[in-house]
Amino acid sequence: MRILISICLLITVFTSFAQTVATVLFTAKKVVANYSGTERILKRGGALQVGDTIITEAGATAKIKYLNGTLLTIGSSANYKILAYAPAQSDVQISAELSKGSIKSENTTGKKKEILKTPVVALAINGTIYTAYVRNATTTNVKVEEGSVIVGDVQVTPGQSVVATPAGVTSAPFPVQGNPGNTGSAESSGSAAGGSSSAGTTESDSASSSDSNSSDSATNMETASGADQVDLIATTVVVGEAASGSTEVNAGLTADLATIELVDCFPGPP
Repeated sequence: MRILISICLLITVFTSFAQTVATVLFTAKKVVANYSGTERILKRGGALQVGDTIITEAGATAKIKYLNGTLLTIGSSANYKILAYAPAQSDVQISAELSKGSIKSENTTGKKKEILKTPVVALAINGTIYTAYVRNATTTNVKVEEGSVIVGDVQVTPGQSVVATPAGVTSAPFPVQGNPGNTGSAESSGSAAGGSSSAGTTESDSASSSDSNSSDSATNMETASGADQVDLIATTVVVGEAASGSTEVNAGLTADLATIELVDCFPGPP
């Protein structure tokens, strides 16, 4: 019994004093950290340790800062796990795994050595700014802005981007949806831009329409207020767009309008 109690105490002490290797600077929408099956929601100021898997939901992003100064932006629908961290400058300081989604790593304090594992290839980083995007289990895109990254056996230098697949590593443009700041896919963006679906209506469009309607109403009220003893009659007709039967609806509406007697709301002097 005493041995069991001692083991429990040791586990509690170890958990309480787990080393913090990074801090959360920013999150948008739901971002969680999974540690050995236990999840916690990440917020600004939260601590991260070795073994944490950071998971972002669709449309969510997070930015963290390692103790060595490395800034990491994690994009939408991503899984990023901290495998190891070493404070010594001569060692591989950060070892991590990106199983899906995208990240952008930045370190302006000098060249730092890192290892990033992906489902299709491992990256050896000796640089300051790079972006990696795991599109699926067989495709990883990498672009380098500063420093150098060895993707498999291919060295990628500033201004270059490659794609890694089971067939090998080749030069390729970096996909727009792979940038961590882009929370939507290129396909979705193209559909919204090219189509006329009501689902593509933006909040700004709705606000503009609302403002326009409000302005028209205000103008009508001002006009009415200038007349003496005038009863203002307001008639609103709402026409809904149906998936079918729109011809019948319009025909019925036309027939109804034909029977309406026009009323002069603003008669002249008797």
